[in-house]
Amino acid sequence: MHGVVHPRRGAIVLEVMCALTIMTLVLGLVATLLVRYRNAQDYFLTRRAAQLAAEGMIERFRAGEAPTPGAVTVGAGSAGGTATVHVEPGTGDWAGLDSVTVTVTLRVRNRPVAATVVTYMEPVVSEGARRSGASTRPIERSESP
Repeated sequence: MHGVVHPRRGAIVLEVMCALTIMTLVLGLVATLLVRYRNAQDYFLTRRAAQLAAEGMIERFRAGEAPTPGAVTVGAGSAGGTATVHVEPGTGDWAGLDSVTVTVTLRVRNRPVAATVVTYMEPVVSEGARRSGASTRPIERSESP
């Protein structure tokens, strides 16, 4: 005697195979999205760190301190980068003030991330020039943390 043949026997295997395929695709898409999210998060956190470092340098200028090379620490580990300061006299309505541009460039995942802060402020005078009574401004300076 032979048993009864079930007509849906092959269909159940096919349904299980389709379900596994769909679950694999969904897991693959979720993994891809997580990697992209992590990369975007790293980029924006590094950009914010560069902005904060540039704003910190501007605040140091406002306090009367001229940053010296090596004094700026931006990022940690592989995120370390460079800071560039450019000072020039203001023109037009901004005459009598200095235009100070600070650009901090960091790297994340072999990709440069830059943040630039520009402001006008009273002329920047170095500590040595302040002691001697001279009125000098730094022209262009590049610093590495």
